[in-house]
Amino acid sequence: DEKIESLNLFIRPMISRDIYDIRAFFTDCTLFHSAAIDFSMYYYAFRPKHSYVIISKHGLLAHASINQWNFNNNSTPSILMLGLVYVRPDYRKFGIGELITNYVLNIKSDETKIIHANILTKHLPFYIRYGFQASFSLVNLTGKLSEFFHISNLDENDIHLQFF
Repeated sequence: DEKIESLNLFIRPMISRDIYDIRAFFTDCTLFHSAAIDFSMYYYAFRPKHSYVIISKHGLLAHASINQWNFNNNSTPSILMLGLVYVRPDYRKFGIGELITNYVLNIKSDETKIIHANILTKHLPFYIRYGFQASFSLVNLTGKLSEFFHISNLDENDIHLQFF
């Protein structure tokens, strides 16, 4: 595609002025439409240790962040949390999301054995390629589970949900 071939992409750490561009292109993110939070609330609650953007001559194209928790007990491995990976809608399906995800996951320390990611279900295939396994938290779900996850051969009698 001509669009992607003409891009010179740069990955760099996010700087403070990027927050305004990121907030602007997160306005169409369905996660924030369905929740009572905006990107600033999410970002400052998550407090990523590393946050990166992809830029080009067309501006900011993507963002991804990670946070790593090290517990005091040395027998407990550190846990890495992959924050939102977001690509501007007009630059999706060109491998930019994969590029920035690979970049931030390579930052993790060698002792990190556990990686978590909170994602939208429609992006599940993207994360499964990285070896993530699906576990679900359902909030305000009404209807059949098979319709929600678009799974055709799901036997809903085999699903047991626990509420905490």
